[in-house]
Amino acid sequence: MKDDSEQTKNILTESTPMDYRGAGEGNVEVEFNLVLKPTSPTSLCSSLGGIRYCIVSTVVYSENDSLHIAEASEPISVNQPFQLPEDCSKRVVSTIERAGVVCCIRTITAELGVSSAFLLSGQEAMISGSVMNDTNSSIRGITVNLVQSLQRQKDSKKIKRNVFSFEKGAILPGKRQSWLSEYVILPSLPPSSSNPYFKIWYTLVMEIQKASGKLIKLKIPITICNTPANKVSIPALNSGDVKFEWKKTETQDVSSEYAPLYVTHVP
Repeated sequence: MKDDSEQTKNILTESTPMDYRGAGEGNVEVEFNLVLKPTSPTSLCSSLGGIRYCIVSTVVYSENDSLHIAEASEPISVNQPFQLPEDCSKRVVSTIERAGVVCCIRTITAELGVSSAFLLSGQEAMISGSVMNDTNSSIRGITVNLVQSLQRQKDSKKIKRNVFSFEKGAILPGKRQSWLSEYVILPSLPPSSSNPYFKIWYTLVMEIQKASGKLIKLKIPITICNTPANKVSIPALNSGDVKFEWKKTETQDVSSEYAPLYVTHVP
């Protein structure tokens, strides 16, 4: 679905060669085996459009010397595998903003850190930060957001939304505010991806609001994955100490009846 119009494409087809003319009346069960390519784009629903998968069953039958067609469909959720790398070490960024005349330089020093820049949906992330206000004016406040960006590849139109957000208070001149362990559990999310239709990426952003209203921003790119480093494919069943569930995202477009499910880590 793109640009207010729906385009349909058959990506897999399987038919049965069996002849059921002698089956008589009653229920007849037919088994099919459809295997999606691992490169199939992840299901998506947004105000820019989306990617939707349906399994459609078509039956052709004869009645009263005429051929008839009956169809039934069922939507499914597809998650393109995206594996965590082996090295998911902590990521830290910092900045120093200077203000004032040459003889009297004042600074605001800020640092933002996250336990890992590669995370699973449902995983707990530890966010740390520090702001030193060495100016003569108060800092109004601090906001930390995980921002989801979605871009439609056809026309580069883009939307953003906050996945989560928390705030820290004002900082008086000459004072420091630090936090070492702000724990946040990531909700169910589509993984970071880029395909011919859409691109999804995430950014952890800290905004420091100065007394003048100007914002100082620190950013860390975050990659959302759906498969642990020791797995080669998305698990269909829970196993060992690693458990997963299929969940709707909290950022689902409420105007749509289609709600894809995403593989989410269960702590």
